[in-house]
Amino acid sequence: MKKNILYVVIAVFLSAAIVSCSDNWLDRSPSDALSRDEVVGGSLRDVFVALNGMYNAIQGTSTHNTYYGARLLYFGDVRGDDMQARAASMRSGPTYLMQYTLGNAPVIWNVPYMVINRSNNFLNILEKANITDASDEILADMRGQALTARALAHFDLLRVVSKPYTIAGASGMGVPLIIELPDPTKPASRSTIGEVYAQVIKDLTEAIDLMLKSRVGVAPYTGNSRGYFNHWSAKALLARVHLYMGNNAEAYKVAVDIINNSGYNLATLSLDIAARYDNDGKLITPAKIGQWGTQITPEVLFEVVNHDMSSWVDRESTGYLMSELGYADYLATKTFLDLMTAEYKDDVRWGVMLASTGVITGSWGNNRVWVNKFPGRPDIRVNNIPILRLSEVYLIAAEAAYKESNSASAAKYLNAIVLRGNPSAVPVAEADATLDRILQERRVEFVGEGHRFFDLMRNNKTVVRYTNDADMGWHLALIAASRSFDVNYFRAILPIPEVEISANPNIQSQQNPGY
Repeated sequence: MKKNILYVVIAVFLSAAIVSCSDNWLDRSPSDALSRDEVVGGSLRDVFVALNGMYNAIQGTSTHNTYYGARLLYFGDVRGDDMQARAASMRSGPTYLMQYTLGNAPVIWNVPYMVINRSNNFLNILEKANITDASDEILADMRGQALTARALAHFDLLRVVSKPYTIAGASGMGVPLIIELPDPTKPASRSTIGEVYAQVIKDLTEAIDLMLKSRVGVAPYTGNSRGYFNHWSAKALLARVHLYMGNNAEAYKVAVDIINNSGYNLATLSLDIAARYDNDGKLITPAKIGQWGTQITPEVLFEVVNHDMSSWVDRESTGYLMSELGYADYLATKTFLDLMTAEYKDDVRWGVMLASTGVITGSWGNNRVWVNKFPGRPDIRVNNIPILRLSEVYLIAAEAAYKESNSASAAKYLNAIVLRGNPSAVPVAEADATLDRILQERRVEFVGEGHRFFDLMRNNKTVVRYTNDADMGWHLALIAASRSFDVNYFRAILPIPEVEISANPNIQSQQNPGY
């Protein structure tokens, strides 16, 4: 959302936040900060500005970039087997190397809690403000958006600092569950994984009933309805949550409902930039997808919207980090390119992989190692970041169907994605629509979008980056424990940040094992 209308509400929301820029539970803005009552004067316009402030936290800024602005995506990519840091000194380097301790571990904590607290503040505003120029339907829709944002942030925190529900069960250590305005005299303890997931499902279930299915032409979203949760995106998040919990029958039911009734359609991908050849007919650069984000628009259920240079995380953005012309921070592994070469050589999704031009050199040579999903509009720092896509919903349906022994439906929904990538491909037979085959399709579809590591962890799979010099590819040297690991490796989940442990006596005895 545009920051030039948000500065005042950002100050307000931060004044009541449970965490601040320093990640400290007890660190707060001065008591004389602008109050909520001074911001929300009872008009729809004021409430809408506050709503945008909540979304601004999901997007992040150049200083608050540990969530969807950049860090969460590469956290889910470089700890898997499909992408890697280019160098230890790069931003993604410590996350990729996985040698961190409590004192220097990556932190994905304060910004998700900023989202949670802005959501809670917004819900409090809706409850107390007297909004006279908005219908009950519009206000209920806004409440649903805040509940969905709160659910997303709690869910993502669980993914980062807790073991998967499918491994640890409901009694495992979750994260502090914050659903009310904070009381500085009562710092929160860690709730169980089950308690947090129960609240996430409760929030999403309520939100689905409250939110509009479309806001096209609806004030105050007229001309700008993208970038906001709606009925269908909340359902997509609910399907993902059920899948992560192992509630496969529910995940399947919700996913199929979205596929059949949402009105969203799978995008038609095409190579819209022609191949280049030299005068002798030798291929210089293969055909590619120039604007992947534009092509997938019909299937995007929810995305972070960056309008322009006043609405971005600058050089900390995912697009800048993944571009050879930016920081060239992280790139595809040889393992992933070998998969593409062996099984997807005619797939249009090769079009998001760019060959190295030699601007940045390495043992990958001129291979297609740069993921071009976020090329910019036109600046590579300005990109929308899809968080929920219909492609994922299809693959949720396929995975959940397989786990429910419904091989026909597993193959049906898997093949929708396979044949979209290559209409000439041989459809996957029912007997071959296995979990591994579905997870493979997720690798190809979502490379660079932060899914792979989480997919492996929730399915109790082993991450194999390399095992010896022969299959090392262009990986940076890793300690033995980080070359091949599963969910039981203590670094597979992050610690509660050290500053939080120090500040909050209620979680000092609740640190994750190993730290």
